[in-house]
Order: sequence, then C-alpha cells, then structure tokens
Amino acid sequence: MNAVFSIKPQYAQKIFEGSKWYEFRKVCCKQPIEKIYIYETSPVCAITGECTVNDVLQESPRVLWNLVSENAGIPEKEYFRYFKGREKAVAYKLEHVIHYSTPKKLQDFNFRTPPQSFYYIRNI
Repeated sequence: MNAVFSIKPQYAQKIFEGSKWYEFRKVCCKQPIEKIYIYETSPVCAITGECTVNDVLQESPRVLWNLVSENAGIPEKEYFRYFKGREKAVAYKLEHVIHYSTPKKLQDFNFRTPPQSFYYIRNI
C-alpha cells in the first residue's frame, strides 16, 4: 500500500535535500506503507516527490528522539512540542527520495481535497 502524506513545505525541502530522514506522525498508519507521495501543503499545494519507507519506528517520544535525533531534520524543541502529551511517537524512515521536476496535482491521484494527514492509495 502507498500513501499521500501532507507535509509542510519547510519539512519537505529538508527531506529532498537529505537532512530529514524521518517523517514523524502521532499515529501509525493501520496499513503497511511501502511508498509515500509528498503533498506539500500551502502555499505549494502539490505532490512534489516520493520516497520509499525503509522502516517504521514506534517508541515513546523520548526514546524515539534518542534514536533519530541526528537525522530528524527538526529541532528538539519542535519535536517535543509536536508529541506533547503523547505516549507513542511514530517515525517513518525514508529512503530513495525523488523530487519531481514538475509537481503533480492531487487530481492526478484521483483526489479533490488535500489529505488532513494522509490518504491511502493503491500501488501505482
């Protein structure tokens, strides 16, 4: 299964430049994800790339930070603010990142509205 993830442009850029190896989520997808299509939120509003998922880590926020902090691509303070009050934190380890030269529209993936967090899509 694949998914379209909504990601803020500043984090998408860090993924594309190679300084952010993980995409953090408060909840793990119920279906195993093989590939993530990156939908950059406003002001970009387009699918700008893709990557494969190498691993999914689920730990307490503190333990997870200790495992991924070197390549988290976000400041520690921001990370803990995101996971405040959560017992579990999820990190999708990304690899084989492709930044599209021409962004794709949501309609290319048969979606009309952007995902709140993510949409599942069948392998394409």
